[in-house]
Amino acid sequence: MSNPEQTQLAAKKNRDFFADNDHYKDIQSELEHYKFIALSARNGIAGAGNLLDIGNGGVFIYKIDDVPSVTAIDIFVEESFSKRYPSVKWMEMSALKMPFVGEFDTAIEINTLHHIIGRTVRQNYDNLSQFFREVHRALKPNGRLVLLESTVSKWFLCIYNLIFPLFSRFWPFKHPPTYQFHYRDLLKAATASGFELCEFCWVPKTSDVLAFGIRLRPWMVPAKTAKMIFIKK
Repeated sequence: MSNPEQTQLAAKKNRDFFADNDHYKDIQSELEHYKFIALSARNGIAGAGNLLDIGNGGVFIYKIDDVPSVTAIDIFVEESFSKRYPSVKWMEMSALKMPFVGEFDTAIEINTLHHIIGRTVRQNYDNLSQFFREVHRALKPNGRLVLLESTVSKWFLCIYNLIFPLFSRFWPFKHPPTYQFHYRDLLKAATASGFELCEFCWVPKTSDVLAFGIRLRPWMVPAKTAKMIFIKK
């Protein structure tokens, strides 16, 4: 087993691409698919008292006005984040190394997992398992994890696994490198870490979507977004 970690290249490209990228965020806010993701997120965190948002990026696509306590983490935190959301506690850290122990009743992750990549396919899966272990420790007993994550089919993943080691080293896009899992990979890793699935559905792909920072027609993108809600057993 390799050590779970995000490569420095991936971390740097994530910071460089998403930091102050208002154009990317504006496009997302216009597209219906991401509006459905926002609605799913809002419904998922309903009733949260102490919320942890993992990989926030400085933008809440769902309302947090009625959440008493919100902590948001990412590998980069800008001064503008706290100006936009002064009530939020901002912390710069990796989702693979969180210091929290039983602090939150709800955690949410929106399209962050596929950005936490390693050097090999094996390390990607180690990162996935580490992520769920970290969130499980951060949650209180019976705490809830809301997962909204882009996933791919088995046939696509088989092909991508073959080219990933080379592709990740010589990444041709400005957008950071990614690795999207099959939805069963998410279920397996979550269950192994002590979570129990209580809700699962697909977010409809009814509009253009963004892939590698490019706006594409939905049929051109082999990924689809899964909504999963887990309970810490």
